[in-house]
Amino acid sequence: LYSMKHRGLVRHRWGYSNASSRSALNNRLIYSRLNDRNSCGREGTGWNAGAIAAQGRSIHSGFVVAAGLSFGSDDITVDVGLMVEGTDVGNGLDMDALAESLSADAVRITQQAAVVLSRARVDDGEEIIDVPGPLEVSLVLCDDEYIRALNREWRNVDKATDVLAFEMGDDGEDLSCESECPLPFITDEESNDVPVMNASLPVVMLGDIVISIDTAKRQAEERGHSLLDECRILLVHGVLHLLGYDHEHGIEEAEEMHQAETFILKALGFDVESGLIGFGQAQDPIMRRNRSNTEIKLITIDMDGTLLDSNSQCLSSSVEAIRLALDRGVRVILATGKARPAAVKAMDKVGLAGDDLVVSSQTAGIFLQGLQVFGNKGQVIGGFTLDQSVLQTVLKYSIDNNISVCGFQGDACVTPFMTSDIELLHERYYEPLAAVQPSVDLIARGPPIYKLLLMSDKETIDAIRPHMDEEILRGHHATTMQAVETMLEIVPPGVNKWTALKVVSSHLDTPVDSIMAIGDGENDLEMITGAGLGIAMGNAVDKVKIAADHVVASNDEHGVFEAIEKFVLQ
Repeated sequence: LYSMKHRGLVRHRWGYSNASSRSALNNRLIYSRLNDRNSCGREGTGWNAGAIAAQGRSIHSGFVVAAGLSFGSDDITVDVGLMVEGTDVGNGLDMDALAESLSADAVRITQQAAVVLSRARVDDGEEIIDVPGPLEVSLVLCDDEYIRALNREWRNVDKATDVLAFEMGDDGEDLSCESECPLPFITDEESNDVPVMNASLPVVMLGDIVISIDTAKRQAEERGHSLLDECRILLVHGVLHLLGYDHEHGIEEAEEMHQAETFILKALGFDVESGLIGFGQAQDPIMRRNRSNTEIKLITIDMDGTLLDSNSQCLSSSVEAIRLALDRGVRVILATGKARPAAVKAMDKVGLAGDDLVVSSQTAGIFLQGLQVFGNKGQVIGGFTLDQSVLQTVLKYSIDNNISVCGFQGDACVTPFMTSDIELLHERYYEPLAAVQPSVDLIARGPPIYKLLLMSDKETIDAIRPHMDEEILRGHHATTMQAVETMLEIVPPGVNKWTALKVVSSHLDTPVDSIMAIGDGENDLEMITGAGLGIAMGNAVDKVKIAADHVVASNDEHGVFEAIEKFVLQ
């Protein structure tokens, strides 16, 4: 699954410690995973955590001994120390039951991960005789404020994240590739250089995993599974990082870590669709079949950065490819953050607007980031709007800070004050020109708002987003999304182009396996991951490229034509 030797990481894969109760938190940070869209903090109330002690128990996982190994996961001894830190962690939750379940799960996960690692070493040509361990892991369940403080201390990042992992070295030393830490498997000079267990170091202290229950709860709601399953996903991710996996080193490393995540989750029978990388970056490349031979019946295309070039124009090559696909009976729809009138206006310029073409008032389509969904004959088949509290809070913030803001009401837009950014939104991006309603109350009393769009220069938007996530939207039913670097969108949580595409797929009676999705931005990630064939543009963000089955040329270099020609017309 993961070639440690080729990554130069074998020599420090296990960090030994003779002090089994020691924690790595006070030594240094090895890894932290950022999930920008889901990392906002939230104050918890009602449950005074203090600290609870839970000792991991050895559990038979039912794992078959891997080829080349003389032991299975149930032969590996694992101890788990569990602590709860923060103020009122898990407000309204049964934290005792959650802690007990996660303590037992941490044992099973670590056992499986150790087998995966050992198997990888065997695949690298090593011979492993003895069972690794005993192994020890520390698990900390906390609130957003606690994990945010750790981020400030160790990473100089003032925000909450879902999971942090701290690796423990011998005597608390740094376990970098250059460190001279002891090996878990040493060479026996009397056994022809066969690696054996280092018996002088009886306890393998892997380190600490810190999980924010606040963030995990939000992510569980957005991903449609239980809090326990979300914590299991984070546990698997954290344990693999303690063992040296790191998806941030590149696409290949991300795919290898994703395979390990998926293998462990499936081996333990956890009822989740994917590991953490699967939700944020890539779908399992093993479980996904070869898409090149799939008959595509529906093409779903993003607009900005995909179908439209850097000048917001549709290339003639893209028009040609789409028309050829339509002639072959392949349906083509749009999945865009734009309002439907904007999409119609853009496609009308190149002759693709019409009832039998790509978009019209009578065609199926996904608009406003999946918040407005239409089926055959323009039938509304899905829609979500912002809560009034979110609307008023963000509008007030924008007015107080003189940030351009536009509210999308479906086929119309509204703003509290006109700016050049609002005008540009209409002139360059085809959106309806926003009507000015000079007060928050007037806008709030009007038609429901699907999403709010904040506009400024890139530096300002980059600064606003974490503040919006962690402060302005805290406690509100909303999240941020970004498709263009100078724009920040405020949308209801748990809704995206993929959730909308599943609705369209069912409505059109078209299996998702026969859908090709093409996109470039963060807002296309779930759609690219979930569709039968996911295509990333050459200008796509790295996460989308990792998630995609194939990467084509950029939006300025005929990428849409390449995708349709290669996977539909051929």
